[in-house]
Amino acid sequence: MACSATKLESGPVGVGFALRLVLPLLAALLPQLGVAQAAMNLGDVPFWQHAAGWWLGTNSYFDGDMNPRLREYHTLTGIEVRGDRVIETEYKFYPPGEASPYLSYGQILASQGVELVTISEHVAIADTASVRQESIRPEIVESGGMETRVVAEDSAIRRVLDSQTGYEHYRQYVSLNPPDRRYILNMGMVSDPNDTGAGLGGLRGFAISRGIRISADDVEGQRERLRRVHAVGGIVSAGNDEKRDVSLIDNSSQ
Repeated sequence: MACSATKLESGPVGVGFALRLVLPLLAALLPQLGVAQAAMNLGDVPFWQHAAGWWLGTNSYFDGDMNPRLREYHTLTGIEVRGDRVIETEYKFYPPGEASPYLSYGQILASQGVELVTISEHVAIADTASVRQESIRPEIVESGGMETRVVAEDSAIRRVLDSQTGYEHYRQYVSLNPPDRRYILNMGMVSDPNDTGAGLGGLRGFAISRGIRISADDVEGQRERLRRVHAVGGIVSAGNDEKRDVSLIDNSSQ
């Protein structure tokens, strides 16, 4: 009895079926064969298209019991997308208080405000729209391995795990709706199992931010304005050795 072979249709349906079978296999084999694949272009992703540019944020910080700890501080955040990378430059302006001597190794008095400048770089995770932090200068609090997961065209979730315990240390929600607004809820979580306060996974504190889009041409003017608003006595940034560099500001003429 002769066996009949199944004939693959030569029309569009048959070819399309074959491609659906073959293409995933090729995609899996190419890296093993040493064939380079095109890097992810985050500039094609709607979320990063919306996020790119400069944002002026008005922020407040609360403790785990929802008591205000810092009623108002400000941020200027610049987001630049380059291929499969995101570079984030942020200027934070704190009013007079404990943050000034803490960030400046005591060089800026608590009676003065402080400006903190950080630059972080993030790279796409595999071929997804999400990114993982690769570096931050200077590193004030542990944020290595921060991941930004894009969950919608206008939304993302950022997470930081405690490198010692593996538990979640920070969780941040980012909303870019409407397009000229950037709303953020940043929660600090208890990640030390030995913490006897709020308990593992409990809320240590949280910050909320309301951001508006501004022009790059307005950034330096806003920096000068916010230094005056918060009576900034010095600027903390990354030095050549990756440690904190402190530049004091002479406000005697103001």
